Amino acid sequence: MEEGARLVEEFMESWMKGSRSTTDGEDAVMEDANAVGANDAAEMKHLQECYERYRSRLEANPWCREVMQSL
Repeated sequence: MEEGARLVEEFMESWMKGSRSTTDGEDAVMEDANAVGANDAAEMKHLQECYERYRSRLEANPWCREVMQSL
C-alpha cells in the first residue's frame, strides 16, 4: 500500500506540474468561462499522456489496481 500511495502521489505531482490550470496557493484561480471550455480538451490530453507514462507501474501495483478498479 505504501509503495502504491507513493506512486499515486508521484503521478499526481507529475500531472499537476504540467497542468495548464493555474493556482493561487491553495485555491484555484477563477478563469473566464470561455477559456475554461477551450482548455478542457488540452487538460484531458495532458492527463491521458501523463497516465500513459505511469500506466504500467500503476497497473503492476496491486493497491493501485484495486483503487483504479473501484473508480
